[in-house]
Amino acid sequence: MGELVSKIDDKQRKLQHELDKYLDFRTKVEKEINSLSDTNCSRVLYNRYIRSMKWEDIADDMNYSIRMVHLCHNKALKEFGNKYCTMLKNAG
Repeated sequence: MGELVSKIDDKQRKLQHELDKYLDFRTKVEKEINSLSDTNCSRVLYNRYIRSMKWEDIADDMNYSIRMVHLCHNKALKEFGNKYCTMLKNAG
């Protein structure tokens, strides 16, 4: 019985460690998204990837056409990619 409790405790610690890593990563990503130069485009990324919204819902929420949402998305992804690559280089 003690061995089983020990295994469960070990699994819980590993799971907590993975959850902490995920939350740290998510916080960093959110900060990068929020620091983009175009706030409307950063809002598209935030709604899509943090809030898991559908394209149509983002368009409705922002009073944009779906085409405009996609244009903002592409613009934001390019900037995010550049910033995120820099963030990774500085972290390592």
